[in-house]
Amino acid sequence: MTGAVRVSFTVVQARDVHHVNGLYGHLDRARDLKRVAQVLGEASARSREYQSAIDVVNVVLGNTIAAANLLLAYQSWRQMRPKAPPLVVTVDDVTVTVPDASPESLALLERIIRDALTVAAGDDADHDDGPVGDGDGDDGKA
Repeated sequence: MTGAVRVSFTVVQARDVHHVNGLYGHLDRARDLKRVAQVLGEASARSREYQSAIDVVNVVLGNTIAAANLLLAYQSWRQMRPKAPPLVVTVDDVTVTVPDASPESLALLERIIRDALTVAAGDDADHDDGPVGDGDGDDGKA
């Protein structure tokens, strides 16, 4: 997926890793999200220690529609689990702790995801090797 952004979710405390499984299941069942993004679970030694299938959820987004669907799915998961622990969210090289589904938390997530998508789109534009013209300077105009 060109211009893709990876959003990773995990927990602060290892003992809370089972909440990541719940988030993964919720995101994996979100049909609108699955149509426009990849939802992947990742297991590590930490997840096996706490008898959990996964301890990191990675969502690969390619556009703002996918980002909006991720935010809606995250918000609905949080609303169904208001006592879920804070999640550590990493978008490219930016890591934040998101405590809940408050408007402030959702705005923070939206901002860092949109910023990463903007950078990814700019990187694609910088590396676009597609044809621009025939080299005569008039870009194909007669």
